[in-house]
Amino acid sequence: STLWCNLFWSCLALGQNAEAHSALVLNPDKSQISDLLCSFLFDLLERGNAKELLNYSYSGMESCIFEYMLSLARSLTIASNVMYEQAYRLKTETEANSRSLSQRVQCLLFTKTCLELVHASNAWVERPDLRKGILGHERNVEFTIEVYELSNLKKEYDLTVAHISLLQLMERQALNPNVPSSAQETVAQLVNMKGYELAISVARRTREEDSMQEYDLTVAQLSLLQLMERQALNPNIPSSAQETVAQLVNMKGYELAISVARRFDIKTTIVIDALTSDYVNLLRSFKNDFTAESETLHFIRLNNPSVREIVSSRPVEQVERLLEASLVAAERSLETACHRTCAFRILSSDVFLPAWLVKSYSGILCFWLVLKAVSRLDLSLQQSKSWAASRLEASLFEAFRLI
Repeated sequence: STLWCNLFWSCLALGQNAEAHSALVLNPDKSQISDLLCSFLFDLLERGNAKELLNYSYSGMESCIFEYMLSLARSLTIASNVMYEQAYRLKTETEANSRSLSQRVQCLLFTKTCLELVHASNAWVERPDLRKGILGHERNVEFTIEVYELSNLKKEYDLTVAHISLLQLMERQALNPNVPSSAQETVAQLVNMKGYELAISVARRTREEDSMQEYDLTVAQLSLLQLMERQALNPNIPSSAQETVAQLVNMKGYELAISVARRFDIKTTIVIDALTSDYVNLLRSFKNDFTAESETLHFIRLNNPSVREIVSSRPVEQVERLLEASLVAAERSLETACHRTCAFRILSSDVFLPAWLVKSYSGILCFWLVLKAVSRLDLSLQQSKSWAASRLEASLFEAFRLI
């Protein structure tokens, strides 16, 4: 039996799987076969040779596979729970400083990696809830089980990383280090310390599903503060979404203004009108000695950072692309208000309409006419007015011909 076991291990180490399986089968000691079979199975699976198992058959293989899967699941469960418990203890039992936060980030990263290896429905850990009670001179510690999902863990990880950056900002400015407890307090402190980019990142990564509008407005306000900081203006946070859109338009942050307006159901025509006015002004003041540092193209670089790398391109073309993309983003379904605003502003300035605008406007307008014709045709058919129906059929055919 010992010789067969040694032969099995030697063949398995050399990668001679068929010989190892033969030594396993021929082993007279049946009590060792179960352990050897599990080792044989584990070795092939660890090497990525799972398909080779189909060439071998032995009773008890199913139980070995189940044991292998159970051991993998158990190892991930133990690893994630232990590392999260360590992160939880670092949060509750140590002082918040750079060293403890760095250790906590490593623990959370390890836990997050473990949970990402399993199916999304099983990606959770058991979070200990430490409740302290004083009984005489003894401390009563009670742990209750609470499920903590991967999405929440990612937010905690991102927030902890932001806390490290916040502490570094405080140390640079010689301030008393104070780590906030919530994401909103973290964003507020980062704004006070002018860490706008990090504040935007924290607000986006830690937003909750039931308060997405509030977080979207916060992100827009932080972006507005960042624009004010770049242009050396007095930072002033607007109180409402409408004021935020108005200030973004004044700062020529059109892309973000459209996003906020669509999110909070605010008319986007004011954004398109301002952008079209800039387009018309640029057409009038365009010169051939254009350089990439021209202040007239500041709003282009602001809404499309890639333009900073393009020196030889014509500015009018860049503005037209921005205006075209903004119209697509701003125009609501089956409406023409933004196209009408854009066309009226251009025509009132004695400027020809660009071809792309005529094509886009005609397509939307014809589609709108088709829908109207279809609805009226259906109404006429219901009222059994054949003459009206035939007339609308002709109008419908004409609309389709235009499209």
